[in-house]
Amino acid sequence: MKRLLIIIILTATWGTAVAGELTGRDIALKMDAVDTSCDSRRTSVMVIVRGGKKLVRKMESFNKKFGPDERGLIRFIEPPDVRGIMYLTWSYEDLERDDDMWIFLPAESLVRRISR
Repeated sequence: MKRLLIIIILTATWGTAVAGELTGRDIALKMDAVDTSCDSRRTSVMVIVRGGKKLVRKMESFNKKFGPDERGLIRFIEPPDVRGIMYLTWSYEDLERDDDMWIFLPAESLVRRISR
């Protein structure tokens, strides 16, 4: 029984050590390598805790791949004060190129480019 416990601990420790050597970019590249999807849609909830106050935002996001590049749209659904606000992102595989980002504010019927 002791031997089994030692093997489990060593295996868990070794796995953590190996995973610790990967960078965020390495992990993202590995995920992209096995992802065969060309588009996706998801609904999510974002909870922001500020002091004692909790802000909840429900959103829908859509992504589509165009070769190595990707386009994404995030649309806020709830609460009513953010409903309809949208972010559009064009992401490029080229690390030298900045992503293009825009925001749509429905209250003003206004599209603005977000610059870095």
